[in-house]
Amino acid sequence: MSPPPPPRLPVALLVLLGAAGGLFVFTAWLRLAGFPLPAGLGKLQTLPVSAASAACAWWAARHAPGEARRSWQQYALALSTWALGDAVIALYGFFLPEAEPPVLSWADGFYILFAPLMAWAMFGLLRPPRGPQLVRLLLDIGTVVITVFVGLWHFVYAGTVAPSSARLGEVLVNLAYPLQDALLISLVLLIAFQARVPLARATITCFYLAFLANLVGDVGYAALLPAPGSPAAQATDLTFALCLSGLGLAALLGVARPGVSGAALPPQTTTLSPYVAIVLCFSLLLGQSGTFTLRTYGDLFGTALVTLAVVLRQNVAFHENRRLTAELARRASQDPLTGLANRALLETRLAEAIRRARAAGEHVALLFLDLDRFKAVNDSLGHDVGDQLLVAVAQRLRQALRPVDTLARQGGDEFLVVLPGLARAGDAGQHARKLLEVLDTPFQVAGRPLVVTASVGMAVFPRDGADSITLQKHADVAMYRVKAGGRSGYQTFSPEMLAAARELDLEQALRAALARGEFELHYQPQIRAGRGAVGVEALLRWRRGGELHPPGPFIALAEDTGLIVPIGAWVLREACAQFAAWRADGLELERVAVNVSARQLGEPDFPEVVLGALRTAGLPPRCLELELTESAVVRDVPGATRQLAQLRALGVRVALDDFGTGQSSLSLLRRMPVDVLKIDRSFVASLEAEGESVAVIRVVIALAQTLGLDLIAEGVENARQWEALRDLGCPTAQGYFFAAPLPAAEVRAWLGRSQGARLARETGLDL
Repeated sequence: MSPPPPPRLPVALLVLLGAAGGLFVFTAWLRLAGFPLPAGLGKLQTLPVSAASAACAWWAARHAPGEARRSWQQYALALSTWALGDAVIALYGFFLPEAEPPVLSWADGFYILFAPLMAWAMFGLLRPPRGPQLVRLLLDIGTVVITVFVGLWHFVYAGTVAPSSARLGEVLVNLAYPLQDALLISLVLLIAFQARVPLARATITCFYLAFLANLVGDVGYAALLPAPGSPAAQATDLTFALCLSGLGLAALLGVARPGVSGAALPPQTTTLSPYVAIVLCFSLLLGQSGTFTLRTYGDLFGTALVTLAVVLRQNVAFHENRRLTAELARRASQDPLTGLANRALLETRLAEAIRRARAAGEHVALLFLDLDRFKAVNDSLGHDVGDQLLVAVAQRLRQALRPVDTLARQGGDEFLVVLPGLARAGDAGQHARKLLEVLDTPFQVAGRPLVVTASVGMAVFPRDGADSITLQKHADVAMYRVKAGGRSGYQTFSPEMLAAARELDLEQALRAALARGEFELHYQPQIRAGRGAVGVEALLRWRRGGELHPPGPFIALAEDTGLIVPIGAWVLREACAQFAAWRADGLELERVAVNVSARQLGEPDFPEVVLGALRTAGLPPRCLELELTESAVVRDVPGATRQLAQLRALGVRVALDDFGTGQSSLSLLRRMPVDVLKIDRSFVASLEAEGESVAVIRVVIALAQTLGLDLIAEGVENARQWEALRDLGCPTAQGYFFAAPLPAAEVRAWLGRSQGARLARETGLDL
């Protein structure tokens, strides 16, 4: 639920505050200009301003949100005491216009009460930090305040506080006002030193101006002792009017224009201020003459207070810094949730355990423990319950370990255990069983029982690794082998597990490769005798780590994991787009051939994927040829026939790749919607031996001619193979004899070099 919007700025109160200030300025001008005014009018000048300011503060207290309402009420009460003091002075002016109020009167009591009430209110409004930070902040403020007070005492108040004729009441009143000024200075410093103030900058500015104006007024009265109605008195009264106006405006802005302000002074100020304060106080003290006067005693007392405050401040800062250093060290080495060692501390202890074990001829075991199905707990019961469960698991595991063992939380639901000083490598299994046994008892979390199992992988120094990094990797591999085997158990690392780990790494890299654009297509030209290049076959390559990899090492894994479906869709889109670009540039090629896996062919939306690639590229269906292996077709003959017939009806050509090496039959070939047979490279490679391969090729060529199918021979490596194929009746071929698979950017240049007579001269044949 969003908080309610702040109230609108009350125009009526703004007008009232401005009118009261204007009335004060107007009457002061009249008096300074010599206009005859009633004698008691001077005692009424500030009452309208203080009353208007108090009204603004009570409006703020009424409309402030719940947290700040009490502080604004205290703020309004402080301004009301000032208004009451002005009211008492006004009564004296009304009933005794020619007389001055006594030095110690109710008005002085109200004025003196204003400062502590305002300090109480401001402390709540500013919400300073708690704990040692607050103590240090208050000591910083106290140091500066005492220093300022010592300066004011030395230069202003010492000669005016207690004249020889003064009574005790007068002395107390004369001391109270400087102390009030010191308290107001504290409020200014509390705002300036604080790192974050929950009030807008405009409100803070009003506070600064108001408190400083009040300080100037008090110091002016103490220094000048002006006669009532004199220009000096009017000037000092003006500072009080400015103070009241600023406090009233601050109340309106603080509620109607909420906000947050940063520190007004840089952090270095609080660091240097104690030392500057001591230097200034001792300078004033040492500058005194040898005679002890009231000024000397005041300077001495203030210097002692400043010294004490600085010593206390530095002591608090020292202990706070030491506590923060210890806290940072703890956070750097401990898991914040469970209090266990974190991975950094574990690696340090594991390296130390390996060093000692190497010297003593002992074993060190590293256990990698992962909670089974922990994600289900977070998803169904919430992360709060999951965190409570992790804490409970950590406590129970810690109880099952030796004092010399280290238990760490790596993150999530994964824990690591270092078992140093093992006499035999097989002892690690006993500890793993013990950890699993302590988890058998259900956990009571959030009022419900939760059963937890874990998968534990183990690696032992020096058998399974000579350093901490290798041990962690092998323990991780062993843990995943437990997961793959059904969870809830433990297993020791063995070298055979690395193959599965490498396959897992390859799968993860393969998943990321498509998103990162690491795949690219190379194109191998298909040559027809007498015509030259008539088409190209798109072949997938993976540029990984700066190296180009053929599909052999990863295509089977992509097929098993289903990644071949999105990869194959990308190949279709890329090949169609590139071929369309070549056609637009005038290259005279008939088709582009794209390999299709059994997994792709089995997808229900495969025809839509193919047609989508053609439409996006603006390529006619006759320009696309889909190549399938025999094994892909025989896996689901009815489904493959249905999918291919739909595409072939639209004009897409279908080629049966590696023909003669699979399980195809004549009846299957007759029923399949096929346009092209591709003779496998294994038969082409043995053509020169004039053995069974020649007989097989003759049969395939005869079969294709009978069924009206085109032929393409793969893997032509030399001129003798190409000549033999032509003699047998196969007019089209591809292979390294003509060209290796080329990047798209090189295909155009190759076609320009190879077409026509130049290619005939290079091969020595009439293509």
